[in-house]
Amino acid sequence: MFRDLIEEYEISLYELSKKANVPYSTLSNIKLEKTDARKISSDTLYRLSKYLNISMEKLYLKMNAPKRMEFELFKSEARHELKRKGDTSYILYLLEEDIISIYWELDWQAESLYLLAMLDYLSKRHNTPICNKYDYYRTQKLANILYPKDILLMDKSNPDRNIKEEVLKICNPEFLKYNIVEVDLTDVV
Repeated sequence: MFRDLIEEYEISLYELSKKANVPYSTLSNIKLEKTDARKISSDTLYRLSKYLNISMEKLYLKMNAPKRMEFELFKSEARHELKRKGDTSYILYLLEEDIISIYWELDWQAESLYLLAMLDYLSKRHNTPICNKYDYYRTQKLANILYPKDILLMDKSNPDRNIKEEVLKICNPEFLKYNIVEVDLTDVV
């Protein structure tokens, strides 16, 4: 969202207006959501992207991105969406909307790789070809292993056992490849 973008760049609307040569009222209307960020003129988008030193495409994505949620909630939402749509429709949804690339462009690597792992898991489960559009992302992984919060809690509360090591042995390999621990995609209430 535009409001988040302003905070990210730590700039006031007034300063952005002057430096990017975009009317203050235009920026204010975007921030207050009186103007739909998806309908900003290409000239305004160009001026803002030039000043902020990012591509117009990435700026557009950032301005129209959903609010980023806590990762555990994101995973839960993704699994619920899978349950609602069913495997095939969910695969089509990921591919047609290109959400994996969008999240990657937003620098949401954990979310992007989680959805890629879901896509690969579902493709493997249904013996369908892997979409090679995401081959670059498949060479990436998170810097640290991302464990579910309940696993971390169990690990801390049972110092005699190494819960994290035990879970690594049974977690889904499509997820672990990206340093994401996921045990059961069907565990949705």
